[in-house]
Amino acid sequence: LSNLIVVPLSGAALTSGLLSLLTGAWWAGLAEVFNHTSWFIMSAMIWVSETAAEVRWGSWFAADWGWPLMGCYYMALAGLGFATLRRRWLAWIFPWAICTVYLLIQHASERAIPRLTILPGAAAVMHSHHLGRKEDWLFDAGTEITATTLVQPYLQAQGLNSISAILLSHGDVQHIQGADLLSESFSIPEIGIPDVKFLSRVYQQTLAELDWTDPIWHYLSRGSVWRGWEVLHPQKGENQGRADDKSLVLRTTSQGWRVLVLPDLGRNGQRLLLDRESDLHADVLIGGIPEQDEPFIDELLKAVSPKLIVVASGNYPVHSQGSKRFRARLAQQAAPVWFTMETGAVVFRFSEQELQATRMTGTPLILSR
Repeated sequence: LSNLIVVPLSGAALTSGLLSLLTGAWWAGLAEVFNHTSWFIMSAMIWVSETAAEVRWGSWFAADWGWPLMGCYYMALAGLGFATLRRRWLAWIFPWAICTVYLLIQHASERAIPRLTILPGAAAVMHSHHLGRKEDWLFDAGTEITATTLVQPYLQAQGLNSISAILLSHGDVQHIQGADLLSESFSIPEIGIPDVKFLSRVYQQTLAELDWTDPIWHYLSRGSVWRGWEVLHPQKGENQGRADDKSLVLRTTSQGWRVLVLPDLGRNGQRLLLDRESDLHADVLIGGIPEQDEPFIDELLKAVSPKLIVVASGNYPVHSQGSKRFRARLAQQAAPVWFTMETGAVVFRFSEQELQATRMTGTPLILSR
């Protein structure tokens, strides 16, 4: 909307600059007046743009239209420019009718295919049944740097201007530090956290900062259900041990496909999970890398028996890259293993017939029943 003011001002600034050039040779004083006028107008343009950006909903993000919608848009412009006055309304309505039908078909198809996006770094996960809709939510936020340079730009590129909730898996700075920044950017009204204690000062500070936005808090433990995901770990009030061992473990079934997520779950936490759950089988296993332990111990891999393993790895800190020993052990598995620091974002699309996993680099993987 600021363009309604900025565009006319830009024309005035350009005119003033041209007048300065025309008068400079024979009336230097008048040329100087025009120069100062141009400077004043351009300063006003900057002020209007910055003010509009700071106002809530003064600007918003939109996903890529794609070539069908862009084609309809230019058809409508061409119709307005070249059609006769009598038929101009028809030339304008016809392309936009095509656009409307296309959007309805696209909306219906995307609503029917649930999606799950894994971003590189500290197991930042975004789950959605339709990008851009109110049910979009985040699983972990990463560090401030990750949130600023990766998570926020990615979500904005999908046309997301708000997110319904964020779930923080545990008190590790690599997972929760960027939550406050994302909450400010996307006005997140609901926050889920484990119903256990974490001693991390950064964790306590982050929760205090988030509390200023007056969100609805959800305290989750084994047996809880969060937006279609079942919480398998930790037990309520299970306060002993390292932060990684108390990380939330989630499982869901989408279109008949099972997905198990273990962000940075340490060795002791994995053993507790194995003792408590008799059936951990999943088609897709997703997890991060604990600070001091290796993820996915052999007993867990045998119990899950996944068809695809995705490791949410990163360049920093060093342990999040995965040790040579860990990578060699996973290489012995029958299932493909993807490290997000190498593949980039991984997007899952679920349907009754197949599961499609797409990565930024490399060929996609399609699992069929």
